[in-house]
Amino acid sequence: MGWHRRGVVAAFLFSASFGRAQDDAFSEFLQNEAAQFEEFESVERRDFSSFQVADSTAYASFRAEVERRWDRFDEPAAKNWTEYDSDLSSRSTVDFEDGAATVEVIAREGTSDAALRAQLEDKLTRMLTSPGTTDDFAGRGDKAALGAAEAVSKRPVLAGQVDDGRGQSVTPDRVREFASRTAAGEAVERTTYRGGDGAVRVKLMVSVALVPDHLRRRAKQFLPDVRAMRASVAQRKQVAPMPVELVLAIMQTESYFNPKARSHVPAYGLMQLVPRSGARDALDYLGEADRTMGASELYVSRRNIELGVAYLSRLWHQYYGKIEDLECRQYCVIAAYNTGPGNVNQTINAGNRDVPRAKRKRFGPAVARVNREFGGRGSAMKEHLLRNLPYDETKGYLRKVSERMGNYAEWGQTG
Repeated sequence: MGWHRRGVVAAFLFSASFGRAQDDAFSEFLQNEAAQFEEFESVERRDFSSFQVADSTAYASFRAEVERRWDRFDEPAAKNWTEYDSDLSSRSTVDFEDGAATVEVIAREGTSDAALRAQLEDKLTRMLTSPGTTDDFAGRGDKAALGAAEAVSKRPVLAGQVDDGRGQSVTPDRVREFASRTAAGEAVERTTYRGGDGAVRVKLMVSVALVPDHLRRRAKQFLPDVRAMRASVAQRKQVAPMPVELVLAIMQTESYFNPKARSHVPAYGLMQLVPRSGARDALDYLGEADRTMGASELYVSRRNIELGVAYLSRLWHQYYGKIEDLECRQYCVIAAYNTGPGNVNQTINAGNRDVPRAKRKRFGPAVARVNREFGGRGSAMKEHLLRNLPYDETKGYLRKVSERMGNYAEWGQTG
């Protein structure tokens, strides 16, 4: 989610916690918050600080160690999966948007070509069979604060998605043969460089393509969990389940179905949840104990989907539940997932002189205006948002998610 990037969340959640007069849509959310705010704020700051300090410290130390040995540091990203081995002698990077995977191995100058290629073959094999790990730092960092490492998914992240160079996907029984052939091939690039520690090293690198329909294959891999979590959240809250196509379109736009997605915020996982904001809002909606979650939990695909669906459900049924026109509601929910409800409400009230500026981020006036002026005119609602949203990123997000829902419409019709 992008709304935490804009600093909206603090004002949004904290104003609710202080118990200011809000609209009916907030009634459930606001109960007992004012009396508990002081304790809540103290615990929240302590818990988040523990995770944030551990994460940022581990990240800085890990980056410095990589830069001492490598020619560059590959930054984690929402649509890239980068994984280093524990001894930092090899790494793999998968670009899920462009559909390419790269494996690199390094060794001190003088290491034989045969040894380097054997190392490359081994790393290729491990990349193709890896379910991913919740550990971002190759075994480094404060495990008590960051959480113990575990598998991100139940099956290899790249299962059935790598092109064997002959127009077919690499099947599990052919992984070793493919890795051996690729590591011995002419496409392997060899370079020599001096690391930050002054040592001269040799690097071998090879890239392989993902199959043309890798995106859809990955989406299908997560479809059972999407269906299960939408049903579970709906049952727990006694509301209608979220549309499958909406969940998948948001997942594609947030991460391109990368279970190890990590943005600079940082936000984690398939649906890009931020520990302090969106993830906690989802926990509150589900009635779970308030706490700050870390990567060890948010990278786990099934849990990430559950929390992402819960936050969407809260936006749909609670925050914007009084918008009568479902198409209008959908556009508001999509935009809010990216930029936050406060920005969306303010955008809806753009140019509305009947609402004081101090109240333009509130739900009541925004929902009332949608029902009054845009009911039955979903396209007009979308155009209003696209004209008035404050960030180009959110405008592009609204367009992309709306268009991509069509990619998964058939899956929505079957459950």
